[in-house]
Amino acid sequence: MNMNLITIQEKQKLTILLQLPCAVFPWSFGDGNSTSGDSHMLARFWAAFGNSTSTVEINTPAILQQNATASEIAAPAVPKGAERLPPKIVVSESDLHLRRLWGEPRQDTPPRKYLLALTVGYSERANANATVEKFSDKFDVVLFHYDGRTTEWDDEFEWSKEAIHIGARKQAKWWYAKRFLHPSIVAAYEYIFLWDEDLGVDSFDAEEYVRIVKKHGLEISQPALDNTRGKKSAYAITMRNNNSNSSSGGEVHKSTIAGNCTDDVHRRPCSGFVEVMAPVFSKKAWPCNDLIHGWGLDWNFWRCVDDPEEQIGVVDAQFVVHRGVPSLGRQGNAQLGEGGKVRARAWREFADFRARIVIAERAQAQAAAAAAALLLAPPTGANVVIFAFLLNLVRMKGKGNSNSNSNSILTVVSTVAFGFLIGVAFPVQIAPKLQCGLFSWSGVGGDANSSFSGSNILGRFWTPLRNTSTSAVEATPIQQPNSTSEIVAAAKPKGADRLPPNVVVSESDLHLRRLWGNPREDTPPGKYLLALTVGFTEKGNVNATVHKFSDKFDVVLFHYDGQTTEWDEEFEWSKKALHISARKQSKWWYAKRFMHPSIVAAYEYIFLWDEDLEVSFFDAEEYVRIVRKHGLEISQPGLDITRGKKTYDVTIRRSNGSSEIHKNTIGGPGNCTGDVHQRPCSGFVEVMAPVLSRKAWACVWHMIQNDLIHGWGIDHNFWRCVDDPEEQIGVVDAQYVAHRGVPTLGRQGNPELGEGGKVRARAWREYSDFRNRMIRAERAQARDREAAAAAALLRAPPSGAAPKT
Repeated sequence: MNMNLITIQEKQKLTILLQLPCAVFPWSFGDGNSTSGDSHMLARFWAAFGNSTSTVEINTPAILQQNATASEIAAPAVPKGAERLPPKIVVSESDLHLRRLWGEPRQDTPPRKYLLALTVGYSERANANATVEKFSDKFDVVLFHYDGRTTEWDDEFEWSKEAIHIGARKQAKWWYAKRFLHPSIVAAYEYIFLWDEDLGVDSFDAEEYVRIVKKHGLEISQPALDNTRGKKSAYAITMRNNNSNSSSGGEVHKSTIAGNCTDDVHRRPCSGFVEVMAPVFSKKAWPCNDLIHGWGLDWNFWRCVDDPEEQIGVVDAQFVVHRGVPSLGRQGNAQLGEGGKVRARAWREFADFRARIVIAERAQAQAAAAAAALLLAPPTGANVVIFAFLLNLVRMKGKGNSNSNSNSILTVVSTVAFGFLIGVAFPVQIAPKLQCGLFSWSGVGGDANSSFSGSNILGRFWTPLRNTSTSAVEATPIQQPNSTSEIVAAAKPKGADRLPPNVVVSESDLHLRRLWGNPREDTPPGKYLLALTVGFTEKGNVNATVHKFSDKFDVVLFHYDGQTTEWDEEFEWSKKALHISARKQSKWWYAKRFMHPSIVAAYEYIFLWDEDLEVSFFDAEEYVRIVRKHGLEISQPGLDITRGKKTYDVTIRRSNGSSEIHKNTIGGPGNCTGDVHQRPCSGFVEVMAPVLSRKAWACVWHMIQNDLIHGWGIDHNFWRCVDDPEEQIGVVDAQYVAHRGVPTLGRQGNPELGEGGKVRARAWREYSDFRNRMIRAERAQARDREAAAAAALLRAPPSGAAPKT
């Protein structure tokens, strides 16, 4: 092929085509998002060069319209982890709004429009109280307590009883934000205020602030700083501007020419910049921010909006005073109570993060350059076929074609061939750097967690067909310090489309970090997670339970009674645990909001237990050894009914000593004598003490409904989250517990009488609702499959006839 015959514009088109993210491709090759066989996969690509005088009629799915964002295109029909579930039962987003334990779920108050998240210590309670009072009842409130003191807030402030309190000693705001403000969990909120505790708010009104940022289209903003009454800002741009004659009417400003910004107003921090102490994010901007953390974030907020100089600004009409109280710094050196080491670490993290950004940008630029290099060198071998095919597509678009159906069929057939050839022919040096780790047509659907070694994009497909003796070149994964993922996947998650791929961190853990020292020398996360829903009245039993779990476990306590501070006063281990307090909420409400699969991805097994289990004959590490040995994805310890309660015979411990586990029963309720293969006769464990593998939890999490907080009925559907329920779900007899059946949560139900009748009534109502939702979801799934099968039959050629060309 003579490269000199390709025009400059054609080279530009081909370069862009080679850099298109894999999100553009899947539905053209049978992905679940496909809505039409005639849809054109390059609709958005062609639009960028819309200078042709002739057009081709194409049916473009709504998700690929011109106003669709890259993250919208990439969104799968069913989120990762929920592939085994009927799509219409999947709930992939939530909120931080408290629900009642009683009453009709549909009559609960809806989530509020906005979210206020404050990082606080008890010494700053007066200022935090003044801040919260400036936010109306349109805001849900969550407090991050770095000093571990939460109970006292309820004693002093009435609003505190309706807030969520998360206590983790000596942790910073961005540590909390990464773990508890996952984009899926705060998706209900239009704006997220992520503020420090030391802001003077006498001249601030939250609702008026929201009105202004909406009016001026600000995706990321902050209130201006009044430096006449507070700490002087290091950046001139965040100072309040009193110029009422500005183009924005004095309400906002987006740039400054003061300080070092005289020469170039278009760079950071002269425009497109706000600071980290009081940022306000739109729903759209926050998912990008959530994927990175630490000092230096404010210098990179601009990456999370389309037009930084227009969509990032400082609100002058609503301003605050930054008092600059170093309250978190005092948490630094536990021995001396000094903050010097905290500040030193913050600067170290700033340098580390800046270096990671630089490395990621270079890798992204190298990938683009490598793709472009294919066009600069004469193609050889199979590449000749590829470039000839691509060039013909480009030129066909320019010529147009009145036969749109033939054109569409030709596109589908030719793109399949193109996919095969490009996988075979791409050089080793280029393929691993492309925007997608695996194209969807490689057979694994572009899973971001897929890891493989191979010499090209189709490594998994090509390897078994290759008879060459030449060894494959291994792609070196990029390692992230303290990262929970072994490999940073090139395919970026939804919300991170504007970031360089190699800086995206989409998974986390619930392990506490130091505020000081080298980040790379922090202790690693535990291998397993213990999550307990507790009230202070059961402290003795909870303490006994925690002592059965070794230091290989991270521990999180969900407090439904609002008492947390008292635990630290009695138990030393409590100071290293994570405490989440929300009054009168249930285990599954907590699990849905604070155990997103991306946040607990570091843990091999998750123990999601009630507080009333007697554990004299239980050892957690031995339990893990047994479930791993028998390949159990979902399990529970056997129940000793001589010392506790039972509900189902299948979960009763078998004490004959003949086996470590059992997976079914032939007696008891559920008519198991006639059919041992149905629930709850096999493939079944109960909700009070489930243990789930990382993979199974990702599925179960998506099955939890936001409004059905008791979780009743979910145990009858655990089987949906494993490949072989009768083999991968079981009860461990060798490690057993007694279920005491203490109705502690039930006492939270009726505040007037202290009775649990209404709580239990709601639980039964939720059981019925969940069952009905699942039935409707299964029926919808069956209809969709029948429709797809019927469409496939219509496209198939008649028996004995040759396929249409």
